[in-house]
Amino acid sequence: MPGFSFIRWRVRIMLRGAGMRFLSTHKRGRKRLSRCRVAAFEVAAFEKVPTGLLKAIAAAFGILSLPGCIEQVDDAADFAKSQCRRAPLIDVATGAPIIGAEDIALDPDSSRLIISAYDRRAVEQAARQRAFLLPEGGVYAVSLADLMTADGRLVGATPLIAPNQASGGLRPHGLDYDATLNEVVFVNRGYQKINGRWHMTPRVERLSLAGEAPDVAADAPISAIDAPCSANDIVGAGKDTLVTYDHSLCGWRAMIEDVFNLKRSGIVRPDDSALLFKGLSYANGLARLSEHKYAIAATRENAIVFVEERLGIMAKGEKLQESVRVELPGGPDNLTMSADGDIIAALHPSLLWIGAHRKLGIERAPSRIVAIDPDNGKVSLLYEDLRGDQFSAATVGVRTGNMLIAGSVSEPGLLVCQTSQTLGEES
Repeated sequence: MPGFSFIRWRVRIMLRGAGMRFLSTHKRGRKRLSRCRVAAFEVAAFEKVPTGLLKAIAAAFGILSLPGCIEQVDDAADFAKSQCRRAPLIDVATGAPIIGAEDIALDPDSSRLIISAYDRRAVEQAARQRAFLLPEGGVYAVSLADLMTADGRLVGATPLIAPNQASGGLRPHGLDYDATLNEVVFVNRGYQKINGRWHMTPRVERLSLAGEAPDVAADAPISAIDAPCSANDIVGAGKDTLVTYDHSLCGWRAMIEDVFNLKRSGIVRPDDSALLFKGLSYANGLARLSEHKYAIAATRENAIVFVEERLGIMAKGEKLQESVRVELPGGPDNLTMSADGDIIAALHPSLLWIGAHRKLGIERAPSRIVAIDPDNGKVSLLYEDLRGDQFSAATVGVRTGNMLIAGSVSEPGLLVCQTSQTLGEES
């Protein structure tokens, strides 16, 4: 592996130099949709090919595969950084800090957030080392009132499921709260050890909160069905469930889609494996706009795509059709809906930097959160941290009342932003 170590060392130097240019560009003033021209590096290649020379070759291909650009906007953010603070979370059952709150759903009736979290770096490292056991995460409930008054203090998060209830271990990724059934649905990234190596085996889990105990619902009924190997986000719509898949193939073959930017991802219905929509480059977050309309985050296309059901009826095998596309100043990750009907999207202003942050250990990555009006496509800036020094690599945002809450794929805890309104008022 000396070759790979050398490549990684050179890439770190390249990325640090690019970062200096990026920050310098930012200091000279914002230019709408301006791009800093830096060498691209597709770090996903590191995970999807064998070690040694092949991995070094994949890294070299990756350098040419993705433009590492920062799209900048000149609008002022609704939530200034001075109105935001970190809110560290701890698991009330174990006392452990919670890292990697990648997705969040709002339970408005109970004034709480439902959070999916696990430490991806720790899991990936243990899997590479073929550890006997892999770390797990959790699905948690967090009170909005506790977040509002935390002021930097630890906030307790109540686990809603015990780790041993999920096949392959509990590592939740995309998540949704289905208020009609009082259920949480999530993509769980379980792992199986095959021939001495750990392999990710995602499943769709459905967790009933009916009869939930006030302190912990670790014994809540849970059911699971198979999901695509690249399952990402999920929406629960009554008994129906839709899942995005970010690649059509997995393992080293997914690298081909990344390098050539192939548009082969989309939406499936895992209950009957029906393919409902295909044709995006890295389908990510998913939100339900109405009974027959959905929004999908096309991360590598810097866009949100609206799709609608044909004839307004979701018959088996019937596909969704693209109706509207909204361009965004960054690659969208998870999507949530606010009470006033806006889509709240966490964006990655630079796919280069979020990739380097995740796969190469670069310390920080930019964060940006926007609101999109689905009626006219207007995009409004809610929060921005282009240095990633306050909250790095935000992957989800939830707006409720006077608050904006953000989660990150890699950071501990949450980011909580507040205006001077009182809790319960809608922005």
